[in-house]
Amino acid sequence: MNKAYKLIFAVFVFFFSVVLLTSIPSVSSNDTLKINTFLVYEDSTSATSKTVTQGDSFNVVMVAYGHGEALQYEKLDLVGSATIFKEYVSGDKINTYTWLYTKTYTVNSGILVPGTYTLRFTARTVNGNEEYSDLQLTILPKTNPIVCGNGIKEGTEQCDYGSSNGQVCNPLYGSSCQYCSTQCKLITLKGPYCGDGTCSNGETCESCPTDCGVCPDNIKPVVDITNPIATTYTSHRTSLTFNVQDDNLKSCSYKLNNNPSVTMQSVSNGVNVVTGITSVVGTNTWAVTCVDYSGNVGSDSVTFTVTLPPVCGNGKLEAGEQCDYGSSNGQVCNPLYGSSCQYCSTQCKLITLKGPYCGDGIKQSNEECDDGNNVNGDGCSATCKIEETKECVLQLTKSVNDTDVKVGDMVSFTLKYKNVGNGACTGGGVKVQDILNPKFKVIAYSANVKDDIDKQGISFGYSSIPDYDSSTNTLTFNAHTVSPGEEGIIMIGAKVLEPSKCGDFQISNQFKVWSNEKGWQNSNTVTVYVDNDCYTPVCGNGKLEAGEQCDYGSSNGQVCNPLYGSSCQYCSTQCKLITLKGPYCGDGTCSNGETCESCPTDCGVCPDNIKPVVNIINPINTTYTSHRTNLTFSVYDDNLKSCTYKLNDVPQANVLSLKNGVNIITGITSVMGINTWTVTCVDYSGNVGSDSVTFTVKKGCTSCCGDGICDPSAGETCSTCPYDCGVCPKECTTCKDSKPLDDRYYTPTGKVTIVHDDSDDLPNKQEKSLKANKTPLIALILIAGILILLILVIIIRLTRR
Repeated sequence: MNKAYKLIFAVFVFFFSVVLLTSIPSVSSNDTLKINTFLVYEDSTSATSKTVTQGDSFNVVMVAYGHGEALQYEKLDLVGSATIFKEYVSGDKINTYTWLYTKTYTVNSGILVPGTYTLRFTARTVNGNEEYSDLQLTILPKTNPIVCGNGIKEGTEQCDYGSSNGQVCNPLYGSSCQYCSTQCKLITLKGPYCGDGTCSNGETCESCPTDCGVCPDNIKPVVDITNPIATTYTSHRTSLTFNVQDDNLKSCSYKLNNNPSVTMQSVSNGVNVVTGITSVVGTNTWAVTCVDYSGNVGSDSVTFTVTLPPVCGNGKLEAGEQCDYGSSNGQVCNPLYGSSCQYCSTQCKLITLKGPYCGDGIKQSNEECDDGNNVNGDGCSATCKIEETKECVLQLTKSVNDTDVKVGDMVSFTLKYKNVGNGACTGGGVKVQDILNPKFKVIAYSANVKDDIDKQGISFGYSSIPDYDSSTNTLTFNAHTVSPGEEGIIMIGAKVLEPSKCGDFQISNQFKVWSNEKGWQNSNTVTVYVDNDCYTPVCGNGKLEAGEQCDYGSSNGQVCNPLYGSSCQYCSTQCKLITLKGPYCGDGTCSNGETCESCPTDCGVCPDNIKPVVNIINPINTTYTSHRTNLTFSVYDDNLKSCTYKLNDVPQANVLSLKNGVNIITGITSVMGINTWTVTCVDYSGNVGSDSVTFTVKKGCTSCCGDGICDPSAGETCSTCPYDCGVCPKECTTCKDSKPLDDRYYTPTGKVTIVHDDSDDLPNKQEKSLKANKTPLIALILIAGILILLILVIIIRLTRR
């Protein structure tokens, strides 16, 4: 029985050794690390975690191996909690597999509380090189068995939602959700997404062409009319310029106003010019319509106006005219009472005439009164009806300071009016008129009012001076409302003029007052007797006599000094009025602050310092999927000399047949990638203007991962987009030895990890940073020899018994 037992034990040791040897990593002669570690659970060498209950025991196998450095210590601990053991070694070198431990540990409930821990085996050499291996250990309370469904996450449970366990969740589009199964396992469900092979959940050919297919072409041609523009021209337009963009362009047609549409024989992507069609006077509309091979239609239109210099009187309303009634221009209209009318003057201006109305201060035949306002309660109602029987009674007197005068003397007339009635004298302003004899010339006047209740006084007409009618030699003053008891005094100074013939004469005149209540009332008449003996006129006596234009006495001959842009007059020694004109723009002399800008007539034209205005129209700053073969730009400068252009680093070239406006350069093809057009123009004054545009030419769609083109400018590399750029070279990028790795340890991101699989020698399935390659071959041979020798000794002892 003992022999059988010992034989079974020998077989067990043999198979355990085989298992252990197969679980130890293979040795590489190129390994440069100083130490490596190995840790497994004895009862399950492929497991990376274990769950135990307080009071239970578990077995672990620990191995330290490396390259000839002396070992300092080895330890096993629960990270962040407690050290299970730590053993110091006195200088042994680990040239082969060394320090093989198989140990049993009992979880003491008084030391380790329930929870999940990292079980770490650490080995360190005397030179400070250190390596560790990890396992996961979960400790459960001894008196608390795991119950799935109690709502408490315990032990190996991934979840426990109690009564909600088994309730399946419903993931949304493009997302996922998790629910807890009746076995307390987290189940992940993925919702519908673009790429799942089904066109649903609102997916379209635009949002998800992978499932719904490529969308049909529904992009309209982009049409833009660049000339003419929406404005008013003073001459006919004879050409049309438009830009069209569509990679699938078929044809374009155009029309002006109501003319038939014309299909272009040749149309190209970019700028197109149509000539030979002349606009009409008035409103014009250009319309361009383009269609591509998918039937998409794009269009543009522009409305502009052509106006020729207007002709007043031709019966057509043209620019600058308010009206034009032809032969009816200048025929004055007659407005009715309470209304207004308009007529067109001979200058094609609308003239508005206002008819008589209640409140204008002039009593009409259909009005009982008109006090110049539309206020009730002042004697005349707002509808020009007399409200009460108050009476306006005016007393008028006129006097003169001297009745016997000579030619050239000054006389002073005093005009007095007083309301002695009980009612106000109204009418939109009581008018006081003095009809002077033509032999008087008014020199001065003044006015004053006593007991002025309305505080309006006497104004001179309806402006700052009296209203003067030269045809009747009449002065008109405005006395406003003359209240009862109000008295007004007007002083008029006049000079006696020289008559056409010698001899004494007399002058008689009076003044009159108009009110709404009394109409016109005349004052008394005053007579002035003039002594006018015949004599020869003398220039310089200060009297204006026959044949003299002026006579300022001793001031005759004193020349005046006219200001810039004005004139002045002085009286010569021959009593003639001399007019002097001051300096002005156009007198042939550049002076008095005149410059080339304010007066080019005298100072000459200012130097040209305006740069040519350059604008590249096509191509634009974008990305194209085909080569660009032309350049379109506009330039404006009235003094333009020349322009040059260049594409990328090609030498500059002169623009032939250069013109103000749009110019087109053809026959130069862009390159794949980034391109830059530059145009520089100069005028005859040396002013330089320029413009440039940068665009990109790419084949197919704009760069994206998966389009089959590796585009470094878009950030695509073998790491970020291996689909387009290919798999990165299998070179270690993080290890110290910088040596190529086995295919099993390569990942596209460049991080090197060991992952256990069927071809791996390590039973440990946890991912672990590769800090060493493999143990030297001699260590494997030594350990294998020791185990075989042990087996032989046991067999010999058994056979001797």
